[in-house]
Amino acid sequence: MPELEPVAHPDCRVCFAADRGRTAARTQQAAGRVSDFNQMITEHPHPDNQSGEGDPG
Repeated sequence: MPELEPVAHPDCRVCFAADRGRTAARTQQAAGRVSDFNQMITEHPHPDNQSGEGDPG
């Protein structure tokens, strides 16, 4: 069974950009880049303003 990918937060600019990059990488069959974008979506913080910027604490 294929591994599930992280879901991009709908109001986060970082997630939005990473999701677009992941889609492009998948189209180019660049599995390593797809993995990199998945990691980016998973690991960056979501601050209160959900912009993808600033201190999450």
